Amino acid sequence: MILMSQYIDRIGIIVKAGNGGNGCISFRCESREPQGGPDGGDGGRGGSIYIKGNHNLSTLVDFRYRKVWKAENGRDGSSCLCTGRSGEDLIIEVPFGTQIYLGDESGDLLGEILNDKKILIARGGKRGLGNKRFAKPNFQTPRIATDGDKGEEKELKLILKKIADVGVVGKPNAGKSTLVHVISNAPVVIADYPFSTIKPKLAHVKHHNKDITFIDIPGLIEGAHKGKGLGHQFLQHIERCKVLLHLADISSPDFEQDIECIMTEIHEYDPKLSEKVSCICLTKCDLVDEEEIEEAKAKVKQKYKNVFCLASWDKLGINDMLDFVHDYLIELRKKELIDQEALEKELIEQNRIEKEKLEKAEIEKQERKKAVLERKALERAAIKEEARKEKLAKEAEKSEN
Repeated sequence: MILMSQYIDRIGIIVKAGNGGNGCISFRCESREPQGGPDGGDGGRGGSIYIKGNHNLSTLVDFRYRKVWKAENGRDGSSCLCTGRSGEDLIIEVPFGTQIYLGDESGDLLGEILNDKKILIARGGKRGLGNKRFAKPNFQTPRIATDGDKGEEKELKLILKKIADVGVVGKPNAGKSTLVHVISNAPVVIADYPFSTIKPKLAHVKHHNKDITFIDIPGLIEGAHKGKGLGHQFLQHIERCKVLLHLADISSPDFEQDIECIMTEIHEYDPKLSEKVSCICLTKCDLVDEEEIEEAKAKVKQKYKNVFCLASWDKLGINDMLDFVHDYLIELRKKELIDQEALEKELIEQNRIEKEKLEKAEIEKQERKKAVLERKALERAAIKEEARKEKLAKEAEKSEN
């Protein structure tokens, strides 16, 4: 069980790639060959550091107890042309959705872990060269070797932004955890007090043979974008969501103000989140009568397009909401595929044009090379012809004398 104090979604670490091994200065000296020449081997390559995604991880808590990550150094070279062993690469595993920044959040984004492909973060140092590498016909006893290069060292900031299709947001006790539990049977804390959810919770729902991932965010309160409450710590996790469900307790006399409050807090945190498709879900409809439900829905419909009335335990309106989310995600996926296909065609066209440019440049290069060779051939032929004429002239002059 991960306690709130242990739930970590951003942390700084230091990575240090391995140094390259030094080259060796050595000379072969045997009874039958006392001056066998240099035989110093090269050093080994320093280990590099990679970061890779692991779907079994859900937090960055492991990095709290280990801030410095070092790869193995390369071994030094030795005599008999023995190359030092290369340092072993270090692979650091992080949860999917982790962003890697150089320095801090204002630094360059080095990569984003969205699958299990590893990303090179720090390159190991190059190997040093042994004295055998410097032997030449006029320099047969080199007493020099090079040291291996230092491995790269970087300060990184890891920020976890969970990957989900639907983000569930709302004020404390709006029924977020209850909804997530009912639709997914996910184990959540459900209680009649604020902030029963203290960390984001992922839940997987299968609807019409499509897997949909929901993320339950701790309740938001007024001023959350300034650091009040708990939810502001986890709003980064809904940045990747395609749909936002805004839950409001219909039994509250201020449910309209609650909706506006959540909308404002999300916009203040990141205006781009306001551009996402939103659904207003009026929860706890089993606590009010039908007339109040219709009246409340009509009020909210005046300002928002997608409105659903839910009673989670009675499963009222659940299927309608899931149908909307399902259909939207299907349409969005189709649009993404069309955009991806168009992008691939554009890349193919760009590659074709680039290839034609390279081929044209290569042809021009060969033509220039051919012209230079032809000019040199003509120059050589002219020199030979001049020499032949000069020789004939001397022979004619000699015969006359």
